Amino acid sequence: MSCSADPIVVTADSYEAHASEYASYRADRSSIRPRIDRFAELAKPGGAVLDIGCGPGVDTATLAQAGLRAVPMDIAAAMTRLATRYVPGSTVRADSRNLPFTSNSFDAVWANASLLHLPKEAVGVCVLEILRVLSPGGIFFAAMQVGSDNAIESNRPGASFAAPRFFARYELDEWVACIEGPGFEVIESRATASWIHTFARKP
Repeated sequence: MSCSADPIVVTADSYEAHASEYASYRADRSSIRPRIDRFAELAKPGGAVLDIGCGPGVDTATLAQAGLRAVPMDIAAAMTRLATRYVPGSTVRADSRNLPFTSNSFDAVWANASLLHLPKEAVGVCVLEILRVLSPGGIFFAAMQVGSDNAIESNRPGASFAAPRFFARYELDEWVACIEGPGFEVIESRATASWIHTFARKP
């Protein structure tokens, strides 16, 4: 692999090639259900939610079960095709750095383990886009991995598949600064040994 390869293209290509394998890996979402329930508590009842990096659509379906009008979006076409199994209606293929929606389109945005595939120098553009498409008072959830890496990697222990993907990992204060800097108000942000879970609000 060339060291000049675009990390986002590399990652998207890997998800295109391994979509079914990844869908099987993510089939059990019981561990994330408490955060979906918390998200639904904070969000406008029945509100429109954008699921950024929806993957096979399992979280999108669970958001819909929680009473939210969820829209699945992913950069990988193979993932959006899989998402139609779980979510009726259309899916959206798009890059999170350039969301194809008008301003104030959504009441909430869900980004579970998706923004960690953006290089640290690019994540701010995505956060600004999320701010733009959220209505005032809208809720934003992100799950990020703990660490300091900012590189393409493969064969990581416990990974869903071995193809190369880009990962950016953060310490808690570093990630909170990425959210607060563009203008979000952090409601709560907690770190475990491996994950950071953040709920924030657009003023």
